[in-house]
Amino acid sequence: MKAALSRNSVYLFISLCLLCMVCSKPSVDTELTKYMEWSSEAVDGVDRLIIQDKQVQIEHLAHRPVEDDSSKFYCDLPDTGKFALTLQPVAGRGDIKLEQLPTAENGFVTKILIDDGDYGGADLYKFILYFGDPQIAAKYQKEFNREPPIVELQKMDIPLKDMTMHLVGHAHVDLSWLWSKSETIHEVYPNTYKNALDLMNNFDKFCFSASSAQGYDWVETYYPDIFAKIQERVKDGRWEIVGGAWTEHNSNIPSDESLVRQYLYGKRYFKDKFNVDVNVGWLPDCFGFNWSMPQIYNKSGIDYFMTHKLKHQENRNKPIVRFPYNNFWWLSPDGSRVLVCHTVGGYGEAVQGKKMAQQMKTIIERHKIPVLLVPYGHGDHGGGPQRDMVERAIELEQREDYPQVKFSTAEKYFDQVSKHPEAQNLPVIDDELYIKTHRGTLTTDSQVKRDNRQSEVLLTDAEKLSAIAMRFGLEYPQQELDDAWKLLLFGQVHDNLDGSSIQIVYDEAAEDYAKIKTDISRLRDRAIDKISSEINIAGGSGEPVVVFNTLSWERDGVVKLDLQANEKPGIADAAGNAVPSQIIKHGSQRTLLFIARNIPSLGYKTYWLTSEPFEASQGNSTANHLENEFLAVDVDPQTGCLSKVFDKMNQRDVLDESGKGNVLRIYEDRPPEAPSGEPAWNINLGDHTDLMQAEAIKLVENGPVRQTIRIEKKYGKSNFAQEISLYAGMPLLETRLSANWYEHYKFLKAVFPFSFSNEWATFEIPFGTVQRYDYRLKTAPEATMQHPQRKWELADHTKFEVAALKWADLSTPDNSYGVSFLNDSKYAYSFSGNTIELSLIRGPRRGYSGTPESWADQSDNPIVGTHHVAYALLPHKGDWLNANSMRAGYEFNTSLLAKRMAAHSGKLPAEYAFMPEPSANVMCTALKKAQDSNALVLRLFETAGKDTPVKLEFDQPVKRAYTTDLLEWGKYVESKNLRVAGKTVELPLNHYAVETVVLEF
Repeated sequence: MKAALSRNSVYLFISLCLLCMVCSKPSVDTELTKYMEWSSEAVDGVDRLIIQDKQVQIEHLAHRPVEDDSSKFYCDLPDTGKFALTLQPVAGRGDIKLEQLPTAENGFVTKILIDDGDYGGADLYKFILYFGDPQIAAKYQKEFNREPPIVELQKMDIPLKDMTMHLVGHAHVDLSWLWSKSETIHEVYPNTYKNALDLMNNFDKFCFSASSAQGYDWVETYYPDIFAKIQERVKDGRWEIVGGAWTEHNSNIPSDESLVRQYLYGKRYFKDKFNVDVNVGWLPDCFGFNWSMPQIYNKSGIDYFMTHKLKHQENRNKPIVRFPYNNFWWLSPDGSRVLVCHTVGGYGEAVQGKKMAQQMKTIIERHKIPVLLVPYGHGDHGGGPQRDMVERAIELEQREDYPQVKFSTAEKYFDQVSKHPEAQNLPVIDDELYIKTHRGTLTTDSQVKRDNRQSEVLLTDAEKLSAIAMRFGLEYPQQELDDAWKLLLFGQVHDNLDGSSIQIVYDEAAEDYAKIKTDISRLRDRAIDKISSEINIAGGSGEPVVVFNTLSWERDGVVKLDLQANEKPGIADAAGNAVPSQIIKHGSQRTLLFIARNIPSLGYKTYWLTSEPFEASQGNSTANHLENEFLAVDVDPQTGCLSKVFDKMNQRDVLDESGKGNVLRIYEDRPPEAPSGEPAWNINLGDHTDLMQAEAIKLVENGPVRQTIRIEKKYGKSNFAQEISLYAGMPLLETRLSANWYEHYKFLKAVFPFSFSNEWATFEIPFGTVQRYDYRLKTAPEATMQHPQRKWELADHTKFEVAALKWADLSTPDNSYGVSFLNDSKYAYSFSGNTIELSLIRGPRRGYSGTPESWADQSDNPIVGTHHVAYALLPHKGDWLNANSMRAGYEFNTSLLAKRMAAHSGKLPAEYAFMPEPSANVMCTALKKAQDSNALVLRLFETAGKDTPVKLEFDQPVKRAYTTDLLEWGKYVESKNLRVAGKTVELPLNHYAVETVVLEF
């Protein structure tokens, strides 16, 4: 994400050691306190320079505490007038301090350029030392800003006057990262935005671009005077709003519906406050981009997309595989496309003529389009463009030996590129955009990722149930749901959801997630109560229990019902038939467990608690064997690993012959230069240890609903309990892992070697799936994967850790058999041949070496405590489509909701579906009230790549139904009135399409 501080420390050390200035002998008879400024793309800061008795002392003014006193640097100032600086290791991270430097009464400047391959160019270190003759100071200041002769472009076939450099003032602001949210609100944003406004007052042509509705919302709340000035500049056309999203969000971890809401709330905010329709997607610093993003962008009114990240840290891969393009068309599976700018340089350039000329040369050689985007200004902790950058740009703008330099906006840049004759000949990428680094962020900080998944499910459940309850008089809680969504979307900003921020960020996140869960659970339960009050549950025998299904298909599922201390009930269906149930205990808590069958789509079914416990013989399981009608499972009595899983329905062994299934594998995961090397971001796998000695193996449940073997293991100070379960009538092998984790620089994975292999596997992404090749392949296989349909390439070798949402699947090459691997809170898998590894827990140091020491995922942190994760194997005939793995993943993450009720009469029957399920290849991700009316909004997407006629039959007549865009504005897709006949709505759903339907009842 950012160049490591250790590297910058070395660069600064080299720069200072090389620094040698010659001038007239300065006077140092009295103490002078002046300033030195140094800056780079990676680390920004202002230091204080104290000159006294021929000694120069430089104090590093960091905003955060440092661990020691090594942030002070000293050098001697000899009588010769020359001096050199020496430097001890830097502790702490410097930030740009927005204060006016003193007028240069005396002083001089120099500059050192150090190449940093991570950012594709040079970092600029600028030193301004104020002492000596003021005429010398003015001379050196002028020399500093003057660009030397530049000849790189003069030999090109394209005339200089036909080359255009769009200089876009920018400050990439992390909403929190190595600092708290409050620091961003009360220091970073007001200082950065005030600086940009001041530059606009001083330079008529200066333009500035900024993203993230959340940041503008904070400024509006806390600094309304700055916000009002921004509104004026937006109206003038000099302040550009980019991104369109609520935050610069992660793209691989949020759910499909979360990504929709980023743009629904972001673009609506910008339209409301600035009357701007944002057209440029802006994620310069995010760690990978899922394949569905072009469709999300198109249906949110965004045609362009900018990032810097595809080149980041490519040098760390062996072999090195460069991302080859800077301009290209990016396609989604449905055919949606956006024009992409992958910047040649970084997202915080310093306006260096020679460097920009080289970037222009690169873009012409690659794409024959002489148009360059240069986002310039200090980022990360803010600051933005500085006066000297603008002055250098003005000097370049006036030169005849240089291309056209324009103070510009991102949209103007994209418009010029899109109209160029070569634009339609640009490369096309019909795939995800995989970032060849920062793979550890898919796993780092398990708790925040678990909270994110649970909050997403809770919010969509509450919306669906509240939308249904509206018909019975419930006021839809629009504001409360919107506020909760925005809080969740803030948590999905890159670095925070990625686990790569410092501890205070996760302390604050825990409070945010707790608020979401508390507030939205209340709203969900209120909607359940309202619907339940309308159900006729007066005729049964016993206490009614209403079981709700918030998914859009009929399903079975496990129901857990909390019991009072002395209760020993059974459960019966509507016909009075006893339903298999068992009571399980966790400490003093007693829970009734039963499997509810055929719960209607977006509906409910009523059961009754009876006074008679279910009487049934125990299962036939032992401490080393589990079995139901679908699977037979053996556990090795020594290792605690799965030695055999037999699929009884398909008469196949699921695992290979190694006898090592469900292995807990712990890798060494220490960067060579730890604590540098960005351990929270990057994976550095070394030797591994398989936990092959069980401390205890015990059959802990053997009832008519669930059979469970508990396996306990230890490693170092850490301990693990794997509860492996089979459920009656369910073809699923579940593991519930509890882990107390105290490891540093370690990586825990669950490993499953299957009895078959393939050269690619399938993974769930937002609004769909993607296939990826076995990363160990060294040459292209004979067969070609189908989604996307492309041949193997060397870049696939870098995909040793990949993103997925709720499931991954490995099937045989002929798609005759496979296994889907489900999870309830994880986001990373590794696939090779016949083996899939689910990434569970890491133990990296947070932040950088200069930030306060803390470690991710440690169980002695009260916010973390014991880790809990559930995962499961779903063996199946055919491929994942035959197995309905997409539905299985949703079911594994979305519990049936049970409500104990007092018997009462009502209008609704005891079992009911508010919307019968659509086709098996059609998913419903949302049902909510429309943002601007009382109509309902239904979101659907097609999973199998088939154009599908969809028939939706509701439980009440539909007056009107029509399609709209993701923002519910009807601007970005052709709004079509759908065929309505009574309770039935028909619509054509194109392959892999996301469709938003507005329903008026």
